[in-house]
Amino acid sequence: ESKTIGENEALELTPGTFYYGDLMKIKPEGSEESIWVQHGEGTATYKEDGSTYTGSWVRGRRTGHGKCVWEDGREY
Repeated sequence: ESKTIGENEALELTPGTFYYGDLMKIKPEGSEESIWVQHGEGTATYKEDGSTYTGSWVRGRRTGHGKCVWEDGREY
């Protein structure tokens, strides 16, 4: 099962870290419940350092095919 969420309904990954974009429902090994994880194209914003990552995700992890931008304008 998959879906896409917009900025106005962002998923809170950890306190202060939000994601919007494509999601996929998975059932983690050893778990009885399914969870939504980042999978496809999306954006995460990180409160702790003010950075934003926009790009590809696979099963909840950044793939490295994207761009990270910090508050001071640095990009990677």
